[in-house]
Formats: sequence, C-alpha cells, structure tokens
Amino acid sequence: MSARRLSGIGLLLAGLLLCAIPARATQPLRLSFPELVRRADRIVHARCVGVRAGPADGGPANVEVTFAVIEGLKRVSADRLVIRQLRTAPGLGPTTGFAVGDEVLLFLRADGPSGLTSPVGFAQGVFRVTRTRGVPAVRGDGVPAVVRHIMRHTHAAAVATTPQSSLPLADLIGAVRALEAGR
Repeated sequence: MSARRLSGIGLLLAGLLLCAIPARATQPLRLSFPELVRRADRIVHARCVGVRAGPADGGPANVEVTFAVIEGLKRVSADRLVIRQLRTAPGLGPTTGFAVGDEVLLFLRADGPSGLTSPVGFAQGVFRVTRTRGVPAVRGDGVPAVVRHIMRHTHAAAVATTPQSSLPLADLIGAVRALEAGR
C-alpha cells in the first residue's frame, strides 16, 4: 500500500473516532456549591414582578426581567433588581423561564458589556422556591451540590434525609451566608 493511501485511511479513522466522541459543548460543567457561590457576582432571593421583551441597543433580542428583592445575599441591596437576558426563542415573545409571581434564589454573573447577564452554571444557578404547607423549599439542578456541601461541612443529619431534588430554603440561604462569611 502506498504511503498516500495509508495517510488517507489514517485520516478517515481519526475522523470516525472523533465522531464517536460525545460533544460536550452544550453541557455546562457541574459546579460545586462553593464554586457556584464564588463565581456569582450577585446572589438574590426574589419574586419576579415583570417580564418584557426589549432591544439590546442594536444587539440581539433580549428580555428584561424585574424582580422584587426579598433578600440580597451577595452584592444586592436595592428593593428591585432588573436583569436582561438573551431571548431564548426569537420571535416567540419573552421566554426566559421566568414568569410573574415566580419566587427564586438566583446566582447571577456580572452584567456583560451589553448589559446582559445569566445565571452561573445556567440552570444550576436558578433555585425555584416552592411551598408545602407554608414551608419554603428550593428545587433546581444545583440542589444535589448544595446537599453534598451541607452534609460534608455541617454533618447535618436532617439534610441526609432530604430528597436530592429539594432542600429547605433556610438551609440554602444559611449555606450561602456561611460561605460568604468565610471568604
């Protein structure tokens, strides 16, 4: 076999091997809870009070989301917080995943040069507050990391029995405060 033909076969095999490797570009890196807190420019417990489509000053279409602040946990002291995000479905109206009335605890990146922001770790930085018999709990992709962190650092037996899909809101807020106090 000629060297040229062997080279072509080698390139073909390398190409096939690369096709077999799963693409991870759309899968965000799973962050530990301390990393989530560290990377967040702002952490806030808030209720969504407004969602509207808006231009990004000549840039891509965006959505402006207004929150009434319940408690600022990191670099949020005002009673209102307005964030701008890229619209996730252009032409279909404001679709950020937030609706008026949603209660959330957000871990937000700093605003970029265009004024747009997003949660740290995408869905990992959004904790939705639910209430069962009046007791607030949070749900979200970041809950398992928080539960692991609390169990490792406080040895809380009550958390060990918590389902990995939810966590008492007070435990999450306490864990954020403890990490922020230790900086």
